[in-house]
Amino acid sequence: TATFLGISIGLFAMRARNWERGVWERRSGDLKRRLHRFRQGVSMKTVMEDPASGVMHALMYYGFIVLFIGTVLLEIDNIAPSPLKFLQGAFYQWYSLILDVAAVAFLAGVAWAVIRRYGAPPSRIRSKTRPEDAWILAILALIGISGLLTEAARIALMARPSFEQWSFVGYFLSNLVPATSASGVHQIMWIIHALAFLVFLVMVPTTKLRHMVTTPANLALEPRERPK
Repeated sequence: TATFLGISIGLFAMRARNWERGVWERRSGDLKRRLHRFRQGVSMKTVMEDPASGVMHALMYYGFIVLFIGTVLLEIDNIAPSPLKFLQGAFYQWYSLILDVAAVAFLAGVAWAVIRRYGAPPSRIRSKTRPEDAWILAILALIGISGLLTEAARIALMARPSFEQWSFVGYFLSNLVPATSASGVHQIMWIIHALAFLVFLVMVPTTKLRHMVTTPANLALEPRERPK
């Protein structure tokens, strides 16, 4: 992940060289207004001004963020010494429930985006659709689906303990994973999930996904003193 994150940053740097061909302009001061605009960008307030696409983007955006935070917490708990482990008991059950809800919201947003772009798209979307859009939606869907299937295989491998019922999607899907092949399925799904995320890291600076980074930055840099 560190290697591919470095590749992603390097690709952003290559694009920045193209931006630097323009004339430099000082954008300093007015910090309060800039922070306000930046917060609007990272909270998707500007996107939510259009309800049709705003809710769709919010489902994907916030669903992805919650799942990412959940994955980080899982790894922290995994490497923590026994006295410091926290994913257990009621906390783990609520953690499982929240992540499954986030996964459903994320995949619902992806499905909505597919329908909106390829079902009956408005003319504005039709004119801007590119081949990369299909790849973006496919990778996002693969990240969400492989994550749930990894969870389902793990639950099946654990013989479906009752406390895992809080992972309501994974627990349901675990019925589809035979106990005899649960270990192999878990390994395969885990690898697919990890590879899909690495591909996502490369796609962020090379496709329109980069607007997740550039839009908040643009909003923060937008305010400036204009001549009367």
